Amino acid sequence: MSFEFIQSTDEGMVRVAIESEGDFLAAMEIRGHPVTGLCRRTVLRPELQGQPMFAGACGPMWGGLGADGTPIIRYEDVRAYAQLSA
Repeated sequence: MSFEFIQSTDEGMVRVAIESEGDFLAAMEIRGHPVTGLCRRTVLRPELQGQPMFAGACGPMWGGLGADGTPIIRYEDVRAYAQLSA
């Protein structure tokens, strides 16, 4: 499983892709998005269930499969989510 975070900045969208869950958790913490719990919504894809949820971020979301077939778990900051969903 790999993780990605889309962040909206004044310069544009920034995509951070990280393979390790531990490294991803640390990267989110550094960006000011601490873990607030785990996703328990049973209506979501099994890959999303049990994934971390972060303050100020939307997700987990399905990001598709990587080139090697690995599931991608995607998160977006609130500003990026609003821009991408418009």
